[in-house]
Amino acid sequence: GDLSDANRPGGVMVIEEGNVNYLRIQDTGDPRDYGYGDPGSNRKVYVGHNLSEDGASDTIMDDGVTLNFRTRIPTTGPLDMLHRDKQAGDGPQPYPEDGDGYVTSDGGKGNFVIKQSEGGAIAFSMTASTDTPGGDPNNLVTGFDGLSFNEFNGNTISGDVNFGQGDGANIIPFDPTQWHDIWITIEKDGADVGTHVASIYVDGNLTPNVFKVTAGPGDDFGGMSYLAMGSTATPQNSALDIDYYRVKFGVVPPEGASSEKLDIIDLEPAIGATHVDAEAGISFKALASEGAIPQNNIQLVLNGIDRSSELEITGNEQSWTVAFNKLQANSVYSGEAIVRGAGGSTITGLLSFNTFLSDNDTFEAENWNFDNGEFINDASPGFSGNTYFDKGVSVDSQGIDFNELSDEFDLGNEDAWRIPLSGNMPYTDPNGNEAGRAQYDNDPDSDFSVEDTEAGEWLNYTLNFTNGESNIYLRAGGGAAFEVQLAKVTSDPSRANQTTEAIGSFKSGGIRSGFDWVALTEDSGRRAVVDLNGKVTLRATIASGSPNLNFFMITPAAEDEVPAEPVATTLSVSTDGNQLIITWEAGGSLESTSDLSSDQWNVIKGASSPYTSEVSGAQMFYRVR
Repeated sequence: GDLSDANRPGGVMVIEEGNVNYLRIQDTGDPRDYGYGDPGSNRKVYVGHNLSEDGASDTIMDDGVTLNFRTRIPTTGPLDMLHRDKQAGDGPQPYPEDGDGYVTSDGGKGNFVIKQSEGGAIAFSMTASTDTPGGDPNNLVTGFDGLSFNEFNGNTISGDVNFGQGDGANIIPFDPTQWHDIWITIEKDGADVGTHVASIYVDGNLTPNVFKVTAGPGDDFGGMSYLAMGSTATPQNSALDIDYYRVKFGVVPPEGASSEKLDIIDLEPAIGATHVDAEAGISFKALASEGAIPQNNIQLVLNGIDRSSELEITGNEQSWTVAFNKLQANSVYSGEAIVRGAGGSTITGLLSFNTFLSDNDTFEAENWNFDNGEFINDASPGFSGNTYFDKGVSVDSQGIDFNELSDEFDLGNEDAWRIPLSGNMPYTDPNGNEAGRAQYDNDPDSDFSVEDTEAGEWLNYTLNFTNGESNIYLRAGGGAAFEVQLAKVTSDPSRANQTTEAIGSFKSGGIRSGFDWVALTEDSGRRAVVDLNGKVTLRATIASGSPNLNFFMITPAAEDEVPAEPVATTLSVSTDGNQLIITWEAGGSLESTSDLSSDQWNVIKGASSPYTSEVSGAQMFYRVR
């Protein structure tokens, strides 16, 4: 019916479908923005159960606990329009055809939560590829479908385990709009890599995916160990169908499950490491305390490229020592080490680091030209010395040194790097030395970023370069997808109506949290090589999005790492009851998508031939690459 104070959007109901009764919970966002006040706005629909009263220990996750739930994201039936947080100007929006899921929030909260009284919460959520952690449908879009949970962030309880905050998203890809039976065992991580180890069995599969997990501090029912389910964050909107949610104390795998126990230990470089010595490479140990690990079941994927054939492996099927010694200096790496037991169990170790040299040249985004083409070579950091601080404040050089599209400067921003006395100027704000650079250690608030940018704005940077052929990286933040184009100014930089020659673009699909590195690339996606010799004026233009710009880094030009020549392989598909069995040869990574017209293919973590998946009603396509 029509929405009103008597029929507010979202809420909870029981639905009968065939011989199954299930609970539907819908949180449409923040209806308060649309005139529905509290109490009764139906936001943050969330229920909990006190496990301490049932005899649970205060360290139930450390001691071992088992969860089992059957759930899906609904796409049909009673579903209200979305009332997205802080988007009331666009009015209520239709419920998405492909469903509306959730991502981890608030230090370990989500659709299905387990919390131990002595501290630590882990949340598991059904996630759709269009979900975001806030009301803006274009900011930090997930881009994946499946089960997601706390992001990895080390071996102590951390508030930075929400989507976009850790050093890698923990996900199991599948179609979340179909019913799925999820069986999870959780126990303390004895290897002390994460806080806990989660073994996840999906849809009756008796071989688990094993993940190192970091618990968060989220706590809605203080002083107890508890279960909770629902939607807990005002900025998010979601809908969830729940058939059942069960718990058992102790680690209890499904009947008939593989008894393999695998581990990855001593994985180096540490996740989030910076300035890693490329010659040190990657190393780890793959252990099987029960079962065995065939040598060919050890895989390394870096930046989407399978590098397994380049691994150096010694040991035996209970204990392998693994090394990769082909890292490249001045590069950014992300990926995973994947180990699969002979019985099919899989464990994954996340990798995220860079190999930048500490003495690479940089120039600051806030140090754009001033007074119609003037610049400072070898500028001092901070507020004193040969610095850009307060330069150009008396001369309005709009259209010559920069192009600023805002109506007027925010004079309330007293902390700005430059405050114009005449005309306007780009907006700047301290970032607290977010990159941890030594020159700002003594005064972190003297490290600034250019912020509140918009498409069409640009900044000129003139310097006397001695670098020669170089790659360039941008240190940027801001959440949503963006593109910053870089060009050389080919006319007089002290006059208006300058001409430029395009070099490349810094393109990002969205920086998940804080700031990150974005390489200057050509249209092909390869890193651009720029000749930087003599006096050169570079122009950075915001082509799309609203990124925050911290600084640019120049590195010696390097060849892009490319995958080995593809080896032809054939996928073979068979069925055993309701199990789909996919086999292939010649290595490679198995990927899946539910839509061939989409460019989004999800790597199935740890998948090796033969791969087994339950047949559901949803279509799914697979490939090996």
